[in-house]
Amino acid sequence: MEVKILKVGKNELELEIKGETYTLLNLLQKTLLEDKRVEAAGEKIPHRLLETADFHLKVKGGKPVFDILFEALDKIKAETAEFREAFEKAVKEYEKKA
Repeated sequence: MEVKILKVGKNELELEIKGETYTLLNLLQKTLLEDKRVEAAGEKIPHRLLETADFHLKVKGGKPVFDILFEALDKIKAETAEFREAFEKAVKEYEKKA
């Protein structure tokens, strides 16, 4: 994956992400939109056969846009770690029964 910063403003950020499409970006968008400080977040895929997407984030102000994005990424990381732990526990329980 390659990330290129296209535009940075006081309250907004535009990125170009190569090697990624809807999967990760939908999760990032959903997580960002749960934050009341976020005004808009979304991706645009110029062509479905290209693994390149543009991502736009606009925040209401206060905290820098980079900080809000990093907080969302940390939240995603924590949620995936929690899922991994729960899944590992389920596998152990399954293997005991098998």
